[in-house]
Amino acid sequence: MIEWELFKRGVQVTLFLSVFSPAIAFGTTLVIDPGHGGNDQGAVSHFDNGRSKRPVYEKDLTLQIAKKLKESLTKLPHPFKVYMTRDADEYVSLESRGTLARKVNADLFISIHCNSHKKTQFSGIETYILNNATDEASRQLQEVENAVDGVKTNLDWILSDLIISANVKESVGLAKSIQHHLVRGLKSWGIDVKDRGIKQALFSVLMYSRTPGVLLETGFISNPRELGFLTQSRYQNLMADSIRDAILRSTPTSSKSSKEHASL
Repeated sequence: MIEWELFKRGVQVTLFLSVFSPAIAFGTTLVIDPGHGGNDQGAVSHFDNGRSKRPVYEKDLTLQIAKKLKESLTKLPHPFKVYMTRDADEYVSLESRGTLARKVNADLFISIHCNSHKKTQFSGIETYILNNATDEASRQLQEVENAVDGVKTNLDWILSDLIISANVKESVGLAKSIQHHLVRGLKSWGIDVKDRGIKQALFSVLMYSRTPGVLLETGFISNPRELGFLTQSRYQNLMADSIRDAILRSTPTSSKSSKEHASL
C-alpha cells in the first residue's frame, strides 16, 4: 500500500509556508488538551502485528499527538505560548482542563481524541465545535466524552448558550481549517482518509474552557488500518504539522470583550 511504503522508507518532507496571519503569529496563547488520562483510559483497542496483540489506549495516543503538536508550534519563528492540560499519564477532570484555559487567558483550545465504534469499518477524521448536537451519533459521543465528570447542572447548560454565542464564529473557523488541513495533508502523502466533516455537540470540556476551541477526533482506533497509522510516530508528526498549519491559517477575531463575555 502506498501509505505504508512511505513510512517504511522513512521519508518525511515538512513544508513550512511563512505567510500567515499576524494575529496568529504574535502573542497567541493555545491550550492543547490530550483527552482522557490516568484511570480514564478512553477507548481501548488491540494492535495486532501478526505475532502478538497488545492493548492500545486512547489516552496514550492523544498524549503522543499533543506533545508532537506542542513541539511543532514551539519551533516556529514566532512561537506560540503553549500550555497542555496534562503532560503525563494522569487523570485531569474536564472542569480542571477548562479552568487552565481561563487561567492563562487562552486564545484557542484544542482537545485531542480518538474515535471508536463497534463496527470496525467506521473510519475518518471529524472536528467538533460546541453547540447542540444535530445527529444521534454526535449525541452518543457527547455522552461518552462527558460521562467521566457526571451529569451537568441546569446552570452549566445555561452558561453553554452564552459561551456558544461568544465563540461560535472563531470556533467554526478553527474547525474548518483543522479539518481541511488534516485531510489534505494526509491525502498528499497518499493516505486515503475519510473526511467526516465538521460536527457539533455539547462537550463539557469545551464549555468549561470558555474560549474558541474544538474537539478533534483524529481517527478510529477500532478500525485496524487507522489504528496502525495512529500508533506510528511519523504519522503522528504528520498530523501535528497539519494541525499546526491549520492553526496558522485560522484567524481568531475574538476581542477582549468577547472573552470577558465568555468568562461570565
